[in-house]
Amino acid sequence: MKKYLLILVAVLAVTCGTRKQPYSKSSLSEFIYKNQLPDGCLQYSAAGATSFPFNIASNPYLSSNPGFVKSFAGQLLNYDQTLANAVTSGLFSVFEGEHEIGLFGLEFDSEQSAATADSLLKSDNPDLSRFRVFQKNKLLIQLWSIDTSDSCFVSLSAAIMTKLGY
Repeated sequence: MKKYLLILVAVLAVTCGTRKQPYSKSSLSEFIYKNQLPDGCLQYSAAGATSFPFNIASNPYLSSNPGFVKSFAGQLLNYDQTLANAVTSGLFSVFEGEHEIGLFGLEFDSEQSAATADSLLKSDNPDLSRFRVFQKNKLLIQLWSIDTSDSCFVSLSAAIMTKLGY
């Protein structure tokens, strides 16, 4: 009996130790590229901006403030208040490449809400020539630009996919 138990423990240790761990413990803060910008990207200067939406005073801006989250998520999710109420934090970040590029992130209270938001954004915006949407677990990241061939857009897209484990 002991022999079989030891074999079982050894098999489980080897199997669990070599299995690729799923993306699970992540937050929107991992998508702030302030000190690690991809090639071809510059962080848009908050000082040079005449104004950011939602009274944002910094770039990037990450917040779980309910007032910000409700307004930001509501607009990003086409005013679907049920989904907006499921958002726990939001990320606003703007970059300069060949064109302006926005990275918006939402963290939801459940994976189901994030998946529903992903479907909503993709169905409401079927033309992928201006944006990409990435969703994994409770996170949803939207990247937009007027030109998705912009080297900064391509680099940010690749960095997001790597962090999400695509």
